[in-house]
Parts: sequence; structure tokens; C-alpha cells
Amino acid sequence: MAVHLTLLHPEVVEACTDLLGADRFDDAIFAAFRRLEHEVQQRTGSPAIGTELVTTPFRDKKDPIRISDREQDEGRLVELFAGAIRLFKGDRSHKDRPLLPCG
Repeated sequence: MAVHLTLLHPEVVEACTDLLGADRFDDAIFAAFRRLEHEVQQRTGSPAIGTELVTTPFRDKKDPIRISDREQDEGRLVELFAGAIRLFKGDRSHKDRPLLPCG
């Protein structure tokens, strides 16, 4: 597990390490995405959440955030990130929803 954590941004690791150590994987994933969402809000100055927060800065016509030089990859990465935010910060983030089968 420690090797995998080296691939993540230190602030994301900080947000979820204790939860991972307690085998609370679903909570760790949620905490990581919550931290990531906060970071995008800070960098973009946007109060938006979820899909709007993720897609708008990357598809901005005037000054988009670039994550790839290839247009096809750019769109796919935005879709991947938006889908992940929708999954982990959407319905499953409510306590009455089923957890993801992690473990």
C-alpha cells in the first residue's frame, strides 16, 4: 500500500492515510476525492462542485486547464475525472447508500 501512496499528491495522502490504515477504504476514497475537489476549487476560484467543477475549467474556451497535448486524451481524462467525482461524491457519499465493495 505504501508504494501506491507515493503516486498520489501529498495532500491527498494526508487526507486518507489514517482511514486506509483502519481498513476504511470507502471512507479513504471519499476523503481523497473531497480533498481533490477542494484543491480544484482553490485553483480555479470556483465554488462549483462535482461534474460542473471538474468539466468547466478543462473545457473553458478562453483559458482551459491542459492535462494532455492530445485533444482525444484531454477529453477522455476529463470524462474519467468527472465520472469518478460523480461516483464517489454523488449518491454513494450519502450515509444511506451502499458502500463500494472495497477490500
